Formats: sequence, structure tokens, C-alpha cells
Amino acid sequence: MNGKLSISCLMTALAAVGIAGEIDLRTARIKVTDPANKSQSMAAKELEKHLALIAGERKVAADGYEFVIGCAAPGREGGKAWESHALATDKAMYFWGDDGELSANKGRGSLFAVYGFLDEVLGVEWVRPGDAGIVFRKQTVASVPDGWSYRFYPPLEKSEIRVGACPKKGDKSHPRFLGDDVTPKELKKKFSEKLDDYWDFRYWTYRQRLLTRAPYAYGHAFSKWNDRFYDTPKREYMAMWNNGKRGHHIKDKGKYVHICYSNPKVLDQIIEDWCAKGTNRYLNVCASDSRTTHCRCDGCRALDADAPGEDFLNDKTDRQVWFWNELTRKAVKILPDVKLIGYIYSNYRQPPRRWRIEYPDHFIGGVVPSIYDDSNALIRGWQEKGLKEYFVRPNYLCSKIAIPRGFERYLVEDFKENLKLGMVGVDQDNYKRNFSLAVMFEFYALARIIADPALSFDEIERDYLSQFGAAAPEMKEYYGRVRERGEKARIAYRNDASVKTALDDSQIVLVGYRGHSDEDLRGDLAVIERALERTDITGVERRRVEEVKLVVEHGMLTVDFLRKGHGKDVPETEFCTAAQRLHDFRMKHGTAKDMREEWPGFYYDKRSERALWYRFRDMQKAASQNK
Repeated sequence: MNGKLSISCLMTALAAVGIAGEIDLRTARIKVTDPANKSQSMAAKELEKHLALIAGERKVAADGYEFVIGCAAPGREGGKAWESHALATDKAMYFWGDDGELSANKGRGSLFAVYGFLDEVLGVEWVRPGDAGIVFRKQTVASVPDGWSYRFYPPLEKSEIRVGACPKKGDKSHPRFLGDDVTPKELKKKFSEKLDDYWDFRYWTYRQRLLTRAPYAYGHAFSKWNDRFYDTPKREYMAMWNNGKRGHHIKDKGKYVHICYSNPKVLDQIIEDWCAKGTNRYLNVCASDSRTTHCRCDGCRALDADAPGEDFLNDKTDRQVWFWNELTRKAVKILPDVKLIGYIYSNYRQPPRRWRIEYPDHFIGGVVPSIYDDSNALIRGWQEKGLKEYFVRPNYLCSKIAIPRGFERYLVEDFKENLKLGMVGVDQDNYKRNFSLAVMFEFYALARIIADPALSFDEIERDYLSQFGAAAPEMKEYYGRVRERGEKARIAYRNDASVKTALDDSQIVLVGYRGHSDEDLRGDLAVIERALERTDITGVERRRVEEVKLVVEHGMLTVDFLRKGHGKDVPETEFCTAAQRLHDFRMKHGTAKDMREEWPGFYYDKRSERALWYRFRDMQKAASQNK
């Protein structure tokens, strides 16, 4: 990462004159102070892995240079909570920091210090999860600047791109996939592959130095209330439907039902539950994950600020703000420094019209803007209504589009503007497409800017393109073409009806394709072909370019399939041909482990492909019966 030493105030390299000496990476020793410590053991594992890759071979010598993990350098303090430190001397390099002792076993001090060395001294990049995403220059000897040192402290309270839970053998599939009988079994991942994916992505977030130090948790707080109260006299706690009934009789759907915000007994129940659990300082009151199940009782409707004739579901913010105020009024009497955490999301994300936040020092907002929103205007509007402390929890990466969207620069610039407005953290949800080159630039750009907000997009782009070696200029041209189209499309479709009502990008996948024509994609392929014509790239670099080409080719086939499947008056033979071509392509390239594209997840996606594959299967059956 050339040039990075001068751009970060948090990743400080103090070093300046001369060369401390040359380290033979082949013979260097690794000493772990506490092998039982998770952070230190991971640090040793990662250091050994990278030294072997970079040096080509390892023959540890008794007199080799020593890498000391988990021990502060002589004369240095142990470090504070969440900190990482590294320091080079002529005899040894020390990696230390908070390895969990000061942060409830969450600190990764020594591990992140190792990454600082690999990054700043050896020039390693991690452009995507897994070994295939490690970009490095072969070298057997490394020169370390005299007095080189490193310090890292997570710049935000929350620095997260969600990894999800580690898969466990025997776990059932998510309910939405239990009926999946259209995805080819050859493309479905085995348990071992899912486990590999999890750990590869987990380590990638560590390599990017993403670490949350916030002491609070949150999430849809009332998802279990329907099951808890539906068959009891307290069913009145749940939202009322048009028919006057409350709650939902189907368990899996009940978790999406909102509560009755105007019912004073609901507030009392929340306080009672909170006290029973020990009155944690942070009280999670994030609303349910739905824009359609809001309570229609007279009490809740009286809290709204709907304009005459306005659609009931257009804006439900004011009832939320009233609810936060009333609940805070009760909570501060029990715990004076309590802080409520609430989502600013869906059709309650626009600033309130009638109410304002009355206890700004006792509220943390989780702002969930759409990728098509002007997030900064949204935040400023809330600040005018009393919002003081907030983190951003977008669904920007919940995308199921098969081609790159070109949003990576926007995401970096949007982050920087959010930060200027006082953002204390970011928590990016995603659809675990974290190996797909269709979205990887966006994942990478966000990871880099979250860990080091001082970076410019040009620096991030340069580092990402380094994976293509001498073909970087052509690949920069390719990504620039996509970006120009994507940024225009993001503005053009901002007022699309489906965009306005979507909870996340998975619900508007078909909108995402509109900004990219067949001619555009053919032009993209022409640029990529020029990159492949180069004779000065390595085999690994060529493979990376070829993978991008496959993504574009797959995108073209997917667009053709969707257009002919959802289009009107398209001959059945044309639809069948498009379906067969796409299926054959996925079967040929999607089973390769090193490709790791997320194509299997497209077949059963109800918002884009599922119905079309059922239709194709039925047509195949009918054709075979008529033979």
C-alpha cells in the first residue's frame, strides 16, 4: 500500500531515517507470548501464512529475526482498550495491544498489529476474502525503516460489515429456502464450503481492521412479542389491522407485526422487561422489520401527522418519535443515564413532521437510508428535530444484481459526508455475496474507508486495482465505465415507486439492471479483452481479469433471461433458449471453487428469477410429454 503512511492519523507510522536492517523472511522466528490467547494465536497463524506466501518458503533458523506477538516492546506501555501497536528494533519486531483483556475478549490488538506490518511494510492488499484475495509481491528479504512503529485504534464506535453467525452442522436452511427445488444440487454449497466461506470472510474483516467497540446491541426488538402475547389477554399490545383484529396467527409472519405504540400498557411492559433484565444502560426499542403492519387503531393514528388524503403507509415516523419520548420519560426516572436505541428506517425514516426528540442525550438513532436516498439531507433533517447521536446501518450491500452497480465511489463519499455530520458508527448489512466480483469493489471500498476515514477514493481504487498488475489501467477504465452509468442510474431511479417502498436492495433488483444496456455490457467486455491481450501480466493477474469477464458475461445472460422472462409477447422458444444458455453457463463456471460466485442464490430469488425457473421447468416437462 505505497503512499499510505502519510494519510492516516490513526494508523501512525513513526519512522524516519535510515534502515533498521533487512529481515530475512525465510528464517525469521515467531514467538507467541500466550498461545492460549485467541488474538495472539490468530496473529501467529496469519503472520506465518503471509510470510510463507511472500517468501515462497520458510526455513526457520535459531538465530533468525524474531517476531514477538503479545508482548510490548522494551520501554513501551501495554496499550489501552482496543489499541494495537507494533515496533521494530534491530533484534526483534513486537506486536501487542488489547488482546481482549480490556474489552471482554473482543480486542484484537496483536492481530491488527500484524496486519499493520503486512500492510505498511510488506505492501500486502486483501482485495477479497480467502487466499485468492491476498495480493502481494514476492520477496525473501524485507527492509524496515529505522524505528518503524504502528498504532491503530478503531476510529468509530461501530466499524462493521456484517459477517453473520458461524454455520453449524445440522443447522436447517433458512425458512425461505426450505422449499427450494429449483437450484441445481451441484451448485448448492456443502457444509464444509459454508464453513470455509464464513471463516474466510471473518478473517477478511479482521485484515481490513473492522472492529466494533460500542457497548450496545440492537435489532428488531419486538419480533417475539406476537408469539408471546397472541393467545393471551395482552394481544392488545400488537398492531391492529383494518379488520380490527390484532397480531398475526402465523408464527413466521408474526415477527414482522408492529406493536401498538399508543397503548400505555405497552410502555409499561417494555419497562418491566427492561428492569427484569437488570436495566442495561442501552434500551433497544428498534421497531419491527415491516412497512405494512403498522397499527391502525385510533390512538396510534392520532399520533401521526398525515396530510389530508395521504396514503396511510407513506409516513409513520411521528408515532415512533412520540413513543421514544414517552418511553424515555419513564426510563430516566429509573436509570438517569439510560439511552434508547431506535431504528430510523423504512417508512419511518423521514424526519418527523409533528414531534421532535425531547431527550436527545438519551437517544441513539440507527439511520437506515436507501441506496437511492440523499442520506445527508435525511440526517440533517433529523438533526433539526433533535437527533444528536446516530450510527448508520444501511442495507446498501443487500444487493442481488448479477453485474457490478458502480456505487463504490458514491459509498465512500457518502460515508465521508455522514462522518462530517457526526456519525459515531456504521453497520453494513449484506447478503453474504462477499466473494462475488459483482459486488466486491463495493465491499472493499467500504471496508477501507470505515477503518481509515482519511483515505481518498483514488487511493482505495488504486489499491483495489493493484490485483490486476500491469492491466490496472484497462481495469480502471472498465470500472470507470460502470461507475459512470451506475451513478447516473442511482439518481435517475430515485423517485421510482418501487424504490420508495423498498426495505433493501434485494427488493428492487430489477431496477438495478435498468442502467446497463446490452451495448454498455458489450463495451465493457471490449475493454476487458484489451486487458487480457497484455503479455506483461502474471498468470494470477490474468485469472483475476478473466473472472471479471465471466461476471460480465454472466450478467449479460442474466439480463437477457430476465428481459425475456418478464417481457410481454416474447415467444416461448426465445425464453427457453435464454434460460438454457444461462443455466448452462452457471453449471460450467459456478461449480469452480476458485470462482466462488453467488449464482446459486439467484435461482430461488422470488423477486427476480424463481417464478421464471418454475415456468421453464414446466415448459420442459410439457415438451418431453409431447414427444
